[in-house]
Amino acid sequence: MTSMACPCGIFSNNGDRKYYRNAYHHAVVHGGGDPPENDISIEYTEGNRLDDTFNELTALNSGNMLQAGCDALQQTGVASIPGCDWFNDPDNSFREKKTVYLIRHAESLENVTHAAVKRSFKSLTRFEVPAQEDMDSSVRHLLDVGPKLLVNSPVSERGTHQISQLRKQLDASDFLRRSGVQVVAHSPLTRARQTCHGMLGCIAENPDCNVADGKACLPSNISVTRVHELDLLTEKTPTESVPGGRWMLDQRIVAFEEWLRDECRSEKKIAVVGHSRFFQFMLDLPYMFDNCDVWELKFDPCAVTSTFSDRLHRDNPKPIWTEMKRLFHYEENLKQVDVRMAKSLTVRIEDDRMTDLPAVVTDEEGSPTKLC
Repeated sequence: MTSMACPCGIFSNNGDRKYYRNAYHHAVVHGGGDPPENDISIEYTEGNRLDDTFNELTALNSGNMLQAGCDALQQTGVASIPGCDWFNDPDNSFREKKTVYLIRHAESLENVTHAAVKRSFKSLTRFEVPAQEDMDSSVRHLLDVGPKLLVNSPVSERGTHQISQLRKQLDASDFLRRSGVQVVAHSPLTRARQTCHGMLGCIAENPDCNVADGKACLPSNISVTRVHELDLLTEKTPTESVPGGRWMLDQRIVAFEEWLRDECRSEKKIAVVGHSRFFQFMLDLPYMFDNCDVWELKFDPCAVTSTFSDRLHRDNPKPIWTEMKRLFHYEENLKQVDVRMAKSLTVRIEDDRMTDLPAVVTDEEGSPTKLC
């Protein structure tokens, strides 16, 4: 049997729009099956009406065919499209927003080096002698550790403490179980793997794979069923940082959002451990996440477009990422977990709306400081 084509053409193997109209008409009128090969009817059928509505909405959605297809189905009242894997979805599960928890890795040796170099340079611009500790750190890490380790550096001593503190907060609030996280994805870089294993207790088994095939080290008594290691989540590379290289990072961001849409179609709760620059550019933010921050966002699969310029957070009438809230944050001088705060977060995690979560206080530069 020849597959019928979806009106958006994304998931079909037959791009002939006329065939789609005839096939849809035959399915609606005759109860399914392929239309006769000589059926070239151009009668204004249900398929034509849906197709025309789709064309109009595609222009209104800046070429986002998937969003236009969703809107066309709603406007025409069509429950599903025969032969289309995406829209043949009676419970609308593929079109529901997902809850994604973005987690930045703990402080790494690379972070220590960059901070020391930045402080040293700032002192020199003021004609001051840099602190000896900053000078030693800069020289030791830039010369002794080497560029290769800086690119894929492990967590620092402070980073280990950050992981320990956040793990206590997550455990005290029973975060993984009560939030219902089903899929965990993490960057292949060492600091992200260490953070994922330390904070969430799970990690992809094979550190060399692009996407793990679901095999992972998983804790018991939680809802996580799959852990994936994604090259797409790696930190912004030197090549992507040079003038004219930004488009490569944009492509990775779009590919990751398509992965969330297509590879996590049945899952609603996903945790992602990655890097500050990647998250910053993906969300179009003026600031970066702090180390070990845990943020909750809503992800709209139908708003994903393959064109990065059409999906920016502030310009897209159908934003991909919304309802951003910070749930957990590392406190430098925190000696023990505030159990009362953890219990209050537990109650809020059980409420999918999360309407009463604490706000994030920002400093003068717009960077988040702490929960209030």
